[in-house]
Amino acid sequence: MLLFVSTFFIYIMIRYYNLFFFRFCATFCYFLSFYF
Repeated sequence: MLLFVSTFFIYIMIRYYNLFFFRFCATFCYFLSFYF
C-alpha cells in the first residue's frame, strides 16, 4: 500500500513540480521505505 502511495505521489511531483522538488521527494520516499 505504501509503495502505491509513494509511486502515485512521485508521479504527481513529476507532473506538477520542478526537478529539484521531485528529487527531494524521491529521496524522502526512498528513506521512508526503510522504516515501513
